[in-house]
Amino acid sequence: MAANFKFVKFIFGSTPIDDPLSTEYVGSTAYNFCADRVLFLIAHVLHDLDKDSFKIPQRFGEGSSEELKEIIGMLSKLKTDVQTNKALVPLSDSAKDAVRWNQFMAEQKEKRGDRDLTWFDCPFMFADCYFYRRIAEFFEASKTLSTYDPYLKQKDDALKGSMESIKSLSKYCNKITKNIPQMSDEELKEETMNLFQVCMWGNECDLAMAIEGVGHKSTNAIKQVISKKEQVICNDLECICLYLRDTKAGQEPDKKIEIGKWKVKDDETYWTLPFSYHEMPSEDAELYNQLSSSSLLIFKGDLNYRKLLGDINWKFSTPFGSALKNFTPAPLVALRAVKTEILVGVDSEVVMENNTKDPLWMIKGTHGVIQFHIP
Repeated sequence: MAANFKFVKFIFGSTPIDDPLSTEYVGSTAYNFCADRVLFLIAHVLHDLDKDSFKIPQRFGEGSSEELKEIIGMLSKLKTDVQTNKALVPLSDSAKDAVRWNQFMAEQKEKRGDRDLTWFDCPFMFADCYFYRRIAEFFEASKTLSTYDPYLKQKDDALKGSMESIKSLSKYCNKITKNIPQMSDEELKEETMNLFQVCMWGNECDLAMAIEGVGHKSTNAIKQVISKKEQVICNDLECICLYLRDTKAGQEPDKKIEIGKWKVKDDETYWTLPFSYHEMPSEDAELYNQLSSSSLLIFKGDLNYRKLLGDINWKFSTPFGSALKNFTPAPLVALRAVKTEILVGVDSEVVMENNTKDPLWMIKGTHGVIQFHIP
C-alpha cells in the first residue's frame, strides 16, 4: 500500500511558540504519538484479542467469533493507515457524538482548502482523541462485542502492579479519616497537601505510554510522594489550602464546600471530543453552566491539562490563568504529571535547568505541576 506523504511538509524542529501542537513536527510528542505510540497500542490490543479469541465465543455467544475477526481486520487496517499516512475517515457509527466529530472534520477540510486531515498532518488534539474514538467505533458497531473492553487486561495488570501502593494508601486514608476530629488546622493542611500530591502522581503511570510493568509498587505511598516534592515544579498547594479553608469557613456561603458534596463528573461526551476547554461555552453551554455552579473544579492528567491550555505551545512563563483563555467557570485546580512539551506558569530557568539534566524530562512523567486559578 502506497504511503500518502506527498502533500505533507514535515518540519524538523519544535512547535513554534503560540502554535497548537501538530503531528507534522518531527520529533515532537505529537509526531511520536502517530509514529510510535499508536502502533504500539494497536499491537497490544491485537495481542490481547488473539489471546482471548478462544474465550470470547463462550462469553459473548454466537456470532462473536466472526465479529472478532472483522474487528481484528479493522484494527490491522487502522495500523496500516497510520503507517502510510492515510486520510482520517468520518465516523460511521450511530453514537450521538459521531455527527459532531464528522462536522469538525468537514470544517477542518474546508479550512485547509479541501485538503483532508491525515495522520501526519493533523492537530495533535484531534489525532489523539480520534484514535481512541475509532477503536471504540469498531466495538460499539458490533452486535455481540459492544461491551468488550479492549484495554481490560492492561487495566488489570496496572491494578495488580499497584496493589502495594493501594493497600498503603487505604491504611493511610483510614487512619487520617478517624483522626480528623482531633487534628489541628495545620495537620489538616498537611494531610490535604499530601493527598493532592498523591492524586497528581497517580498519573505518573499511563497505559498509553508504557504497557509493560505499569503501576506503582511502593509499600509506603505517602513517603514516596513526599520524597518527590522537589519534582513538583509549580506548586500552588498553599493557595489551594487557603481557599479551601476560607470557603469552608463560610466566606462564600452560597458556594460552601461540604462533606459529601464532591462529585466525579466522568459521564460527559465533551471530555472525549477533540475540543479544548475554552471552546466549551460555545460547544456545550449546558456543561459549562453546570461547572459554573461548582465551588472548585479539579482536572487531572496530561490530556486534561492540554485541553485547559488549548494544546498551545505557550511560553513557559505564561501565567496559568492567561493560558485558560475564557475557560473560567469556577476556581480550578490542574493536577498533572508532565508528559507533553507544553507547560505554563514555570520560570524558563527551571525548564532549561531540567533540560540540561535530562532533555527528555518533559515526556517522561517524572515532574509534575499543581496549579490553581480563581476567575
